[in-house]
Amino acid sequence: MTQAFDYLEKNYAMSAEAYPYNKHYAQRGECKYDEAKATTCMVDSYTNAESGDIEMMKKALTHQPIAAAINGSSQSFMSYISGVYDDETCASSAAEVNHSILLIGYGSEAGEDYWLVQNAWGSDWGDSGYIRIAQKPGEGICGIQTSAVWVVLK
Repeated sequence: MTQAFDYLEKNYAMSAEAYPYNKHYAQRGECKYDEAKATTCMVDSYTNAESGDIEMMKKALTHQPIAAAINGSSQSFMSYISGVYDDETCASSAAEVNHSILLIGYGSEAGEDYWLVQNAWGSDWGDSGYIRIAQKPGEGICGIQTSAVWVVLK
């Protein structure tokens, strides 16, 4: 994620509307970038949360969505449908994260705190493209609290 933000410190990017996610492009490594459609602001800087700092992540979420890395290779994660995801067997160390997601909020359900996450796998995955991941002390479920980062726009 930080490599992408490094790039965006010097370059413009296309909006999600102008360049919607297409799993076939991602699988084949194809880029359909069109400079004429690049409209979003450039990144001025970015900030990383301390690993496991739930309060810092919540504070950042009051201003904007934040990017985070997780271990997305767990079968239970890949087959998530609904509810608060709380599979503590999902590898959670920073060395095991392998997938970027977007944290868009947080909440509580039946006394269990969770992160509200938008995944890039499309609306056919999970709960219409979203998942609620339980907040746990430390690295968190699937390592969600190990690598959170957000940008400051110019």
